[in-house]
Amino acid sequence: MSATNHTHRTINLLIQLQELHVARVQKRATQPNSRLKQLNDTIDSLMGEIPVEYADQFTLLLGRDTMAIVPLADSSCSACSMALPIGRVNEIRTADMIYKCESCARLLYFPADLPKGVPQKRSATPKMGISRFSHPELMIPRLEGKTAEEVLGEMAELMQEKGYIDDAAKLTEEALKREALMSTGVDNAIAFPHVRGVEGGGLTLTLGISKRGIKFGGPGGKLTRIFFFVTIPMVTSGFYIKLLAGLCNAFDDKATRDLLIKQDDPDALWETLVKVTKNTIK
Repeated sequence: MSATNHTHRTINLLIQLQELHVARVQKRATQPNSRLKQLNDTIDSLMGEIPVEYADQFTLLLGRDTMAIVPLADSSCSACSMALPIGRVNEIRTADMIYKCESCARLLYFPADLPKGVPQKRSATPKMGISRFSHPELMIPRLEGKTAEEVLGEMAELMQEKGYIDDAAKLTEEALKREALMSTGVDNAIAFPHVRGVEGGGLTLTLGISKRGIKFGGPGGKLTRIFFFVTIPMVTSGFYIKLLAGLCNAFDDKATRDLLIKQDDPDALWETLVKVTKNTIK
């Protein structure tokens, strides 16, 4: 195996490991009593395949933050925004080895073609609560999709239509890749599909309701009815876990979930979401 191919394989393993670490944090936030042995075993197995010179640094970085390996955004580190010399950008693109950011020390890689977020106009009035991350136009009270791909595609298309992302098909593809790694379906008929590393724009949440429910990999094969689809720029990754915990706390009660599910138009769905999350999402 050439040095470049070996490096690409290591980068892919590190990205998978990072997602699994985040999945573990997500599990603890959404299902605090869930058993994590299988997930921990998978993480340990993959760590055994990482060259020691990268494994040690990766573990150290993860101890500080959930982001240890990050893509370039144009010619800058997507985590801290430090601009890199063009020579270093070319070296990262060539991938004969894995380089680190001289500012934040995170490992860097040249990204595949990901969907991009579209910066939104700032409101003159500071936004609060869930309004910081979503909008009434991103509510879907009646999803038509009958499969994971159809539901995610429907929600991604709305995000593109409303100008929040530039490529619905690519966003759906990346979300499905994430689901293949480990389902984001949790207890209480809720799922948190997401795509991390979306360049540009801000953390954006779209809410969709499947009245009948679909198979989405939730515990025990139960149907999922409430979908919080989130696009996450690298610089806002820290907000995601807090948002996740706030949503889980808000919708832990069945009566509250049922109230959300029964809404039949976007404005009513939005008003319910704002009301229910008022005390859990600041």
